[in-house]
Amino acid sequence: MNGFISYVIFFTSIVFHPIHLAICDIEFNGRAKSLEISHRIFVEDLESAVKKEYGVDLKIATEKELKECNTYIEKYIAERFAVYNEKMRKFKISFTGKELEDNAVWIYMEIKNVKKAGVLKISDSILMEMFDDQSGIVNVKENNKTKSLSFRKGDPIGEISF
Repeated sequence: MNGFISYVIFFTSIVFHPIHLAICDIEFNGRAKSLEISHRIFVEDLESAVKKEYGVDLKIATEKELKECNTYIEKYIAERFAVYNEKMRKFKISFTGKELEDNAVWIYMEIKNVKKAGVLKISDSILMEMFDDQSGIVNVKENNKTKSLSFRKGDPIGEISF
């Protein structure tokens, strides 16, 4: 009987273990000549990471949301996410807003003055300092063609070419 109980506890811990995944979509906008970036991050994870890093409680999408919430989110993302061209020149990324969706927040950013996606080198270590099993997926879309990269702790940079 004890073996059965151990099995149930082990199986339950695997099934109900939280998924630590951050998703990023990057889409080339030919009309605007820009890369539109959308990060989807669980609110609880982002708030915990910002609190650990900067000692502030964001309280995202509540009546008590920190006045500087967007500034801290932008700073946190900027320190852990970057896009480079084929010559490893870092693009300037601008924060454009955020939106709550269930228990996650979409963070919108943009890179202006991009003629085409071409070759992109992407660095993504968002939340990697928080969870050993944290992973990130970045999907890049140009002209109805999508390519994806996955990131894990210790493997923070990848390359996509169109």
